[in-house]
Amino acid sequence: MTESDSLTITEELPREHVAAVIRHGVMTLGLIAIIVLGFNLPGTTQEIGSTGITVGEVVLAIGTLGMVAIVLSASWKVRDLVAASLEGPSRIVSETAAITQHILVFVAVLIAYRGFAPISYPYSTEWPYNLAFLLLALAPLGLIVYEFSRAVGPITDLLTDRLMAREDQPSAVHPGENPR
Repeated sequence: MTESDSLTITEELPREHVAAVIRHGVMTLGLIAIIVLGFNLPGTTQEIGSTGITVGEVVLAIGTLGMVAIVLSASWKVRDLVAASLEGPSRIVSETAAITQHILVFVAVLIAYRGFAPISYPYSTEWPYNLAFLLLALAPLGLIVYEFSRAVGPITDLLTDRLMAREDQPSAVHPGENPR
């Protein structure tokens, strides 16, 4: 790796990128609160007809759909924030930003897997559901591995430089002083 392949973190971030990520975080927390409140409504343990599915499981599935949509939308915003916060060769910056996006897509698949399970199992055996989500999860996981393998050197250098910079900072205690 050459010196031109170095990756650094910028000191200032564009407000619009930070605000977009914070907005998605607030929406996520709000949706979690709504799901918890909806799940605790009276009658959520009631089975809907003879389906084997309860009202609470339907509430969870609807909340899961919203959560997956928020996480997928946030993945683009986080990618933009990471790209804006890094300085270096455009290939390395874009690969590092892509890793964060693919991680969030992977998380969205896992959220969907857990959230939709209660309403899918009464209609089928578990293995087709598990197989479908395994195949869905392999795509972002494969992209994470691919992008990470290309960017591991610059990311390692960035983290090493950041950690070493902390150790080089002078401490508040001078030699010979008692740190009380």
